[in-house]
Amino acid sequence: MPELSAELSQLVEETRTKGGRGLSKCADLALRSDPKSVRGILETFGPAAVGEASGLWRTSLAAAGRRVKSTIDDVQARGLDRVMDDLFDLFAAVWTLESSGAFWHHDDEGLPVVNRFFMTLEAPLHVLAPPPPKKIKLDAPQRRILPLSESKVAPAFDTIMFLQALLEVGDFTRVPDRAREKHYLLLDDWRRMVWESARIDSWARTRELVLAAPSIEIPARRFSREAALALFEANHRHRQDLITPLPNVSMLACQKCGRFEGRERTRCEVCRRMFCGRCRARQSELCLGDYARPKFAKLPADARSGAAAAARKVCTRFRLDEHTRDDSFVRALSEMGVEVAFADSNPAEGMEAMDAKGKWHFRLRHHEQASTKRLLFGAIARAHFRSTGTTHDPDLEQYFIDICLNVPVEDALLWEVTPS
Repeated sequence: MPELSAELSQLVEETRTKGGRGLSKCADLALRSDPKSVRGILETFGPAAVGEASGLWRTSLAAAGRRVKSTIDDVQARGLDRVMDDLFDLFAAVWTLESSGAFWHHDDEGLPVVNRFFMTLEAPLHVLAPPPPKKIKLDAPQRRILPLSESKVAPAFDTIMFLQALLEVGDFTRVPDRAREKHYLLLDDWRRMVWESARIDSWARTRELVLAAPSIEIPARRFSREAALALFEANHRHRQDLITPLPNVSMLACQKCGRFEGRERTRCEVCRRMFCGRCRARQSELCLGDYARPKFAKLPADARSGAAAAARKVCTRFRLDEHTRDDSFVRALSEMGVEVAFADSNPAEGMEAMDAKGKWHFRLRHHEQASTKRLLFGAIARAHFRSTGTTHDPDLEQYFIDICLNVPVEDALLWEVTPS
């Protein structure tokens, strides 16, 4: 743990009893002057101060923005080696604050705070790694390539990995397609800048230098340089041939399964840990454990096992899953005594009723999407329970649907309860 500067130590002593207000002042000074000290400041004030400091993310956002701009503006005089070290320290400090819970908020427009940090920290990097010129002009000033030592190649790639991880934790739907395409162009411009400055010409040499660097120590966050390099290399080749696909990997490990598979990461609203798509609940911002335990743990074990066996039997018999087209569901429900009718005038949540002749009808809108599949699997569940004489239970019906959708709710019920 680095020692605090004299100015920062004095400020900590003066404000350590002021809780969240003192933490905000110290974090602001630390981000602007010595980002390495952020972790020590958080440990000094404790988690309670982070919860009290509701405006900490605003202070940190402004300080980080000023720091990254001042670092890049002085690159000619300070040299690229020191700039890469400073950028790495700043981005690591931002992620240290994120792991403490300081950024687990939304701004006034409903945008996740990490999206704001992504936009603020990414924009100045375009100055350091500009795109190649489209035309070579003889009267244009000669572009100067600043030297970068091989020992600083790892901090350079770690910095852009931290930036990519912010995009994965934020709300993907709030990032426009053009901005996302511009971001992937920046990834390759950054790679080109590092290669030219360090005189590297192959991904083999890049891997050798990056993977030999010391491990990254961020509390409660595990990053993968292998996944980052795989993404950057595929992005480089895609920019050349427009064919190479980008791997579906994340820079951050899932805090349940430990995998780096799947690009998006979702924070559970209960336990506050980060989960991949396999370990989080669908249709909600919860991990599978916090989703399944309150709903399904109260169901009798024999009822759960019977519903799971019936769901798998139905899906196997009619060859149904979440990717099957709606026509197959219609045939399956017809055999189970339910007539399905699609119309845009039907309710979005579907409507099921029995006619005068005792025939069941299920009416819904015709859309080949995940929400429609859930409604159709729900109709199958109710038809099965009617045929067996089981009293309708909404939670048991939801359990049946999750089994049909291959959601591992049975395993989630066995997860250990993690304190938030």
